[in-house]
Amino acid sequence: MSKYLLEVGCEELPYKFIPSAIQQLKTAFENCLNSNKVAYENIEVYATPRRLAVIISGLDKEGKDEEKIIKGPIKKVAYDENGNLTKAGEGFCNKNGINPADLYIENDYIHAKILIKGKSAIELLKDNVPNIVLKLQGSHFMRWSDNDEKFSRPIRWIVSILDNEEVKIKIIDKESSNVSRGHRFSEQNIVINNPDEYIEKLRKAHVIVDQDERQNLIVKLTKEKATEQAQALITAME
Repeated sequence: MSKYLLEVGCEELPYKFIPSAIQQLKTAFENCLNSNKVAYENIEVYATPRRLAVIISGLDKEGKDEEKIIKGPIKKVAYDENGNLTKAGEGFCNKNGINPADLYIENDYIHAKILIKGKSAIELLKDNVPNIVLKLQGSHFMRWSDNDEKFSRPIRWIVSILDNEEVKIKIIDKESSNVSRGHRFSEQNIVINNPDEYIEKLRKAHVIVDQDERQNLIVKLTKEKATEQAQALITAME
């Protein structure tokens, strides 16, 4: 089983867009993997004002092969009066890589069983990740610089790693690497060797990537400060 990390670093995202982007990314990756028969255990989506990140755990390196029955032209169109394939029949076979000997008739139409080979996880990610990101929707999406594609804010960096291997992708005008960035006032060039070290390396650079953890910490510190201030007020009034 493998683990994949995608991080898309941006200029500050609108706060209303972030919860929607989290759900859109989770749904899009689920749909992509499921439709391509690639098994996985879990998809986590994280967000901060300057980044969207996806970690897929327990990812199979190969999609499952799939047998599929496809339907072709009606028999009288696919075969001539001598039982030979017509141009239409031959075209159906050539288009789908079918041996004519494997054709069979059902309900007066020609059919064939084909095997669709599963894609590798790397191939699937390269083909789909840029589209998944660019299909995110939100208000006030714009074109940035000289680019035709629209996004919420300019993309500044991308990290794309499967286990210990970079999965090279390009979104708009930015190519991926294994280098992330910390808080604006902390370390900037953070090398991510594999997805397992991502969260802790960012934490050391003063970025809590898990939005739930961040919220819980803010609530905890706020309550502690409120209790401290209340106690100070009580003491002053005694």
